[in-house]
Amino acid sequence: MRNIAKKLKILIASILSLPIIAITFLITDGHSDNYKESDVGVVLGNKVNSDGTLSPRLEGRLTKAYELYKNRVIEKIIVSGGIGVEGMDEALTMKKYLNRWGVPENRIIADRNGVNTYNTAKNVKKYMNANNWKSVVIITSYHHISRTRLAFHRFGIKNVTCAHADYYELRDIVTIFRELAACCYYLIRNYE
Repeated sequence: MRNIAKKLKILIASILSLPIIAITFLITDGHSDNYKESDVGVVLGNKVNSDGTLSPRLEGRLTKAYELYKNRVIEKIIVSGGIGVEGMDEALTMKKYLNRWGVPENRIIADRNGVNTYNTAKNVKKYMNANNWKSVVIITSYHHISRTRLAFHRFGIKNVTCAHADYYELRDIVTIFRELAACCYYLIRNYE
């Protein structure tokens, strides 16, 4: 009986430690920038306020994209987003922001149908095929890197590197748990 109780305790401890291991992986993976010179960078959208200003999280992503562009890591930038609950077009707002920083219009593609990570990956695959691009840098928040890379790979985009935005906030604690659930879903969902 003692042997069974001991094995049961080990099993329960193992099951309870899985989320901790997974969260540690998400955080570590998200901070392991491995970007290299690539055909295009993809900035995943986030909140644009109703007055047209960017959320700090989105501004962090665009700042990272601009850095990579300025340092000639990427030559083109896809800004991907939809219409947020605030009624603002994320992709067009991001494009205007990068234009103001000096990125020429012809270097930015606004993917206005990138309403979520899945659609962004699906749309990027089409852009890459149409332009014969072979490599991409994902630019998003650290906690979003693993799921984004997974979606890109599942759509057949193989040469994917990543760069995380240098922005952190308290709500990241909750967001990490949300990302853990989303990653599980993205592992089993259908990709068409």
